Amino acid sequence: MDGFNSLLADKNALTLLYDDKLYLIKSEQQTVNFVADDKDHKTEPVISSPLLHKGIVFIYRSDEELDQSEQQLFSDMVTKGLKLALDEVLLLRIPLADVISFDKLKEKYLTVKIILFGMPVEDLGLTQLIPKYKVTQVDEQCKLLAADSLEKIARDLNIKKQFWASLQEMFK
Repeated sequence: MDGFNSLLADKNALTLLYDDKLYLIKSEQQTVNFVADDKDHKTEPVISSPLLHKGIVFIYRSDEELDQSEQQLFSDMVTKGLKLALDEVLLLRIPLADVISFDKLKEKYLTVKIILFGMPVEDLGLTQLIPKYKVTQVDEQCKLLAADSLEKIARDLNIKKQFWASLQEMFK
């Protein structure tokens, strides 16, 4: 069974467990399923397979997948810049209408490092003032870095340099 058909089989198996709508989001990095609760329009992400991402989660908020240049920037940043394999990190897309909390994120993905692309920290339910491009210790186990969107980082060399300096600080 090829990868896509196997993903469909996973989705079909999950539909037997949940009465809610299931959305299958396929990416090169990981496959993440969102179980939607139509009553209050909130979602809770669940993983359909074991993760190898070492608690490193990159998050962006969009109804659209990354375009080719953004995918390339992300891939280069992880593999060439951070010297990690793509399966060692999780790239998580949160649709605009969906909600995810910091506590659920930490619990589900065992996060130790979170990098937000173009997403305010308030979207995770955090009330701390966290400036962009400043690595912040959110709790005793987790660091967070808020950045501009990948599109904006790709377009602006000064922002790209600032982002890269912050990433180096986070991963030292």
